[in-house]
Amino acid sequence: MTTREKILALLQQETSVLSGEKIAQKLDISRTAVWKAIKELEKKGYRFEHSASGYRYLSADRYEQRTLQEALPMVATIQIADQVETTMKEAKLAALSELATPALFLAETQVGGHGRFNRPFFSPKGKGIYMSLLLKPNHTFSELPQYTLLAAVAVAQAIDELTGKETQIKWVNDIYLEGKKVC
Repeated sequence: MTTREKILALLQQETSVLSGEKIAQKLDISRTAVWKAIKELEKKGYRFEHSASGYRYLSADRYEQRTLQEALPMVATIQIADQVETTMKEAKLAALSELATPALFLAETQVGGHGRFNRPFFSPKGKGIYMSLLLKPNHTFSELPQYTLLAAVAVAQAIDELTGKETQIKWVNDIYLEGKKVC
C-alpha cells in the first residue's frame, strides 16, 4: 500500500480532524510526506477539510478500487478508468481476452456512448455512473434478453428504496425518476 493509500485509509476511518503530525507518527513518515500525499490525493479528486488542527476526509463521488472490491467481493475483476470510448467496448474486449468474470468496468466519462439505433448520449464527468458488467451466464442465447429486464427492475427497486421515491421503467430498460430519465 502506498503512502497516499495509507493516509487516505486512515482519514476515511477517522471522523474527527487528524493533525499532520499525528498522521506522520502513525505511519512513521515526515509531515512533509503527509502534506505532499494530501496534495496528490486532492489532484485525483479526493476532498479534505484543512484546518489549523489538521485534516478531515470529506466524502466525494469517486470510484475507489479498494472500497468497491470490499463491497463487491463476488466481482472477480474491477477496472476503473478516467475516460473510455464506452464501458461496453471495454467489456467486449475483456470478453474476447477471457478475463475472469464477473467483471465490472467503470469510467468517469465516456466519449463514444450510444444507445439503441446508434443514438449518441453524453457522459459528462462527475455527473453519472458509467459502467458495464460482464457476466458469463450458463444459459442459452435466447434466454439472455431477460437479463436486461431483470437489471432494470433491480436498479429501479434500489433507487426507490434508497430515495423513498417511485421510479418508472420505460421499455426496455430506461429508468425515469420524476419524469426525467436517470439511466
